[in-house]
Amino acid sequence: MRDFFVVLKQADACLRFVFLTGVSKFSRVSVFSGLNNLQDITLHKKFATLLGYTQQELESYFDKYIQNLCFELGMKKAFLLDKIKTWYNGYSWNAKDKVYNPFSILNLLSAQRFSNYWFASGTPTFLMKLIKNTALEATDFENKNVLKSVFDSYDVDNINVFSLLFQTGYLTITQIDNKGRFPKKYTLNYPNLEVKEAFLTYLFESFTQNRLDEIQPAAEELRETISI
Repeated sequence: MRDFFVVLKQADACLRFVFLTGVSKFSRVSVFSGLNNLQDITLHKKFATLLGYTQQELESYFDKYIQNLCFELGMKKAFLLDKIKTWYNGYSWNAKDKVYNPFSILNLLSAQRFSNYWFASGTPTFLMKLIKNTALEATDFENKNVLKSVFDSYDVDNINVFSLLFQTGYLTITQIDNKGRFPKKYTLNYPNLEVKEAFLTYLFESFTQNRLDEIQPAAEELRETISI
């Protein structure tokens, strides 16, 4: 990867605009040592809604499809929109503006049914192995307070699990504390129901060695047992 970035830097005079995206960002002293003149816009306020559908965009550009979904599921529009928001909204990079996952929204409107489409995006085997090597509990991933340094430093030899969860979309920024003289504090949490269910299911599979098709029935049985 370093060799690839070196080529980009050498061709600087020929390049007008280069936009790089990826699952994880590494410190510039490692992979990016050959291309150290980048501007990171991950938390830039001007681009907070660049990657995802806003509520206004969803209701404006997909109104016909939403109406069709209302008819298919027998739901009133207001109730349906609330359910869509619970399942697929919530990604934020400034704790203010929230966007929907385009992959999940397009699948929802195409299949015309609610489902956990996050599973189709791939199994996070490396992530699960990393979590198993920590002493973290399942509840530690909710309302986690971190400093901005978590977003700025990525060491490939010692990856911070919360950095990786943020980069891969399992956690998002839900609150920013600007009070006091200390650096900003960021609160990370699951963006929505779809991601939370997917993440906890993967954890269940990883720690219990159960197959994915066995986990959901087991969870339902546990709920019924607790409610008795």
